[in-house]
Amino acid sequence: MKLAKMPWISAATFAVAAGCIGLGACSSSTTGSGGTGSNPMDSGTTSPDTGGTGPGTGTGPGTGTGPGSGTGTGTGTGTGTGTGTGSGTGSCESAPSLYAEATAGVYCPFSGADGGKDITCMAGQHCCEAPESANLTSLCLPAATACASAYTTDWECLGPLDCAGAGSAGAICCGTGNISNSTPEMGCMGATWKEPTAFTGTTCAASCPSTAYVVCSSNADCTSEKGGTTCVATKSGGSDFGYCM
Repeated sequence: MKLAKMPWISAATFAVAAGCIGLGACSSSTTGSGGTGSNPMDSGTTSPDTGGTGPGTGTGPGTGTGPGSGTGTGTGTGTGTGTGTGSGTGSCESAPSLYAEATAGVYCPFSGADGGKDITCMAGQHCCEAPESANLTSLCLPAATACASAYTTDWECLGPLDCAGAGSAGAICCGTGNISNSTPEMGCMGATWKEPTAFTGTTCAASCPSTAYVVCSSNADCTSEKGGTTCVATKSGGSDFGYCM
């Protein structure tokens, strides 16, 4: 039997061909993780392919982590309700006091300049007091000088000592207005007192009019005139004083 003549095929070529058949394809490059690399041992000949000795390069998606910063704006509104309770006490009016006179000279309320200390007029002077709403400082004037119309309260005396100092020996101090029929005032700690109605001041006289009352600074100033021997504290205008009852 005769055998057909076949061309020469090297063993290496056969091995490569067999490998290609088994793998389905052959390439002169190798595939690495994440890329491809060339095989410097592959010269296109039939020499053995060792798979390459160089690193591979490749492209593909990647992920990473790292610090980050950001800014933001926002708006908000809110409403609320609340309840509360409280209690308190207000100031009360102090009761009037008696100030016994030792020397002649009438006390002049609201006479301190720019809120300074009030003064006492010299003997023989009278005090002209304006209402608080007028914002005027009270004045001490000679007895013969009348108060201006803006000064609605005229203090000549707070007891007989002031009248004697003014040269009216034996004169008594009389209060204007009516006090006997006035409604009692209520003050702190339940204190009550009467204040004269239609009060315009005090004046020195030999005898007080029937509608007036005797002004005093102590019980010693009260006589039999107008009745009574007790000096009772009251107040009007800007001054405390007493009246006999």
